[in-house]
Amino acid sequence: MTSISPKIRAGCAAALVLSLAACGGGGGGGGGFPVAASGTGSAGTGSTGTGSTDTGDTTTAAKLSGVAATGAAFSGATITVVDQTGTTVCTTQTDSAGAYACTLPASTKAPLVIKAVRDDQTLYSTTASAAGGTANVTPLTTIIVAELSPDGNPASLAGAIQTDPAAVTADTIRKQTDDLVAAIAPLLSALGLAAIDPCAVRIALLHYSPIEATLAGEPERLWLVLGADRLAGPIRQYRPQLVVHGHAHNGSFEGDVDGVPVYNVAVHVIGREFWVFELDAEHRAGAQPVAVEET
Repeated sequence: MTSISPKIRAGCAAALVLSLAACGGGGGGGGGFPVAASGTGSAGTGSTGTGSTDTGDTTTAAKLSGVAATGAAFSGATITVVDQTGTTVCTTQTDSAGAYACTLPASTKAPLVIKAVRDDQTLYSTTASAAGGTANVTPLTTIIVAELSPDGNPASLAGAIQTDPAAVTADTIRKQTDDLVAAIAPLLSALGLAAIDPCAVRIALLHYSPIEATLAGEPERLWLVLGADRLAGPIRQYRPQLVVHGHAHNGSFEGDVDGVPVYNVAVHVIGREFWVFELDAEHRAGAQPVAVEET
């Protein structure tokens, strides 16, 4: 039978809604979870403890990265990574997309606890490997860290692993992940969702243009009915990798919202029935241009 603390269960609904909106970002690591839930087909795709636990010293420096997010990117947050010895092995800040990256010292010992702090809000995550990889930090990972902590307080896990490193292994993380997914299954069902589908990329699909650049070519007197600049606000806030729209049949093909690429894919503009965009799941908007393939 699935077991999860009543206090933690009470926060699941809000955390689920926030984390589904955030999607966790990045590559492996199961989106909003520290590892993918069993049966999702993602096991072993990240380097977040899905294999055997690494409790020894690493021989070379490793890179740990991920995305901190709630319902939006947790930008400007201070990231602190503490290893099994209690040593702070990384301190950095998240960028505008909530992404962070750390180079771990060769002496880093697993498991690790990751903390993201901004203003009065703190999120946690964990990984059973010191070999680097992806560790996202979300409300869902915070719940899992709380469940792994001896007193149910996520802030206690960093101290607990110093005396009991076996509390955080690939298996214990996966068990808590599976338990959490099972606990929120009724909510998923009520929302009409069969399962959590952690998304590695975000795509905004619009009818109207959010910018003037892709309206260029249309008579300016019609711009008011072809686009709306208020659509640019959520794009700036959530920073998808790709924005596509139609409607402006005589407009221009491309533009951007603060570095987020925007494409007008109206058939009259692209001159064909479809266009192929190649998206890199390892990079958020602003980190790498979208590759556009003409077909």
